[in-house]
Amino acid sequence: MTRVFTNQPPMDRFPNIRDFEHLCLLSALSASDSGPFAFERGNDIADTARTMAAEIAGILGEADSRDVIEKILEESLESSTGMQGVAWMEEYLGYPRADASPRRPIELEDPYFDVAVLIGYQVRRRTEAKERQHVVLRRVADFGPQSNCWRTHIVHSEDGAENRIEGTSSHGIWPAKSFVFCWERPYQYFRDWMRHSCPSLASLDNQDFVEQFFRVIDSNRPRLNYGGSGLLPCISYGGIEKTHSGRRSHDGTPSYQTSFARTRTKSTNTAAAIAAGARGEALWPAFALDFGAWRAMRPDLWPTEPSSLSSISTVTLEPATHSILHTLPPEVLVQILYLVSLSDLLSLLQSSRGISGLVYSLLDETLWDQAHYGDLRWVLPVPGVRGEVERAENAVKGWSANPVGLASAFDSREFPFASFMSECARSGSMRNRRRLWNIYKQYKVLWENMGFDSQGVDHQLERLWSMSDDERKEAVTGSA
Repeated sequence: MTRVFTNQPPMDRFPNIRDFEHLCLLSALSASDSGPFAFERGNDIADTARTMAAEIAGILGEADSRDVIEKILEESLESSTGMQGVAWMEEYLGYPRADASPRRPIELEDPYFDVAVLIGYQVRRRTEAKERQHVVLRRVADFGPQSNCWRTHIVHSEDGAENRIEGTSSHGIWPAKSFVFCWERPYQYFRDWMRHSCPSLASLDNQDFVEQFFRVIDSNRPRLNYGGSGLLPCISYGGIEKTHSGRRSHDGTPSYQTSFARTRTKSTNTAAAIAAGARGEALWPAFALDFGAWRAMRPDLWPTEPSSLSSISTVTLEPATHSILHTLPPEVLVQILYLVSLSDLLSLLQSSRGISGLVYSLLDETLWDQAHYGDLRWVLPVPGVRGEVERAENAVKGWSANPVGLASAFDSREFPFASFMSECARSGSMRNRRRLWNIYKQYKVLWENMGFDSQGVDHQLERLWSMSDDERKEAVTGSA
């Protein structure tokens, strides 16, 4: 088997993003800015303000005020592109803009987008065949938006210490087709979730896992054209991929992700804010909701305490509304509810009084099972990610006391998962974490369909390359 070497001596030169403008394959966020950092940019502001003004005038029933609304929107969008707007966006997203100057204190806390991983073939000699190439994983940092390259290579010494070695050139040594770019933390989430759900992967060491991952990616991505995002067309990234322009800016540097305007699907929150008298920067929180800026938030900001909206209301159980479900033992009913998605569970709470009361009485226990063994696992911290467990535990102190003898408050059967998940549904950070989970699930299907031996991979390659992009997406996600 081809081996993976994760601690090769540092490269003399690092891959240059300028040549292919890649986005992270597991989060669809760029190396340049870690995602969009503006609601809208430049000359497009006027057009966006005009479009939104027409929508808002219709929502408010004030067609005569359309020009006034357009002016309000244009002024607010313009102000959001200044330094004050950038600082607000950094605080909202939870990390600093990559090219922000001067550097802000937020960068010193726990930078989420600090280290990336590059995985790909390294050719030792030009005459070597592909089968004799090695797949390597390199940890890199300090991306330069101006030079469009990674400037630092991270290696571990024999005693485990982390050493950062500066590169010597901005030119790449790997062709675009031959390697994968991922931000390290989304990659760590993906690796943990895959190993937890797939017994065949749990036994793989880090090197073999990297080898399998690269084979799946390299076998399914299309030929990379200049200006392409590098994302797999058969994977849905939750809409953030729309922000990639694939165009070069006026100074010749590539434009990876422009603004959140391309992910905007509504203007209802902005309409409500304008009706309430919000103007200028007071409109930015409403913009963030309507533009879907949560898709670029750091996904490790757990809700710190219950709000007045966290509790899920229910109704008093009436004997006349009992159903056949009431005849089942609680432990059996919990196993049944475990198979029901969270959205369907919430729908059950809105059904008849009897079923609503019955489901609500078992909801915390059901969601505990789903979080530890099912489709809500994304809400738990990943132990292998630096500082994540501590961050999560500090956040949930306001929800439940950590019982004696348990490593985590999440492990307690008394943890109020129903109210906690209700608050997570309103958290932009947790919504983005769930987006990463949905991306992982699609990769999981793709990985399982590929098989784990070279013969299976070759067989799937022949079938997948015969499909159109829409057919590939349907095969993975179940929808065209």
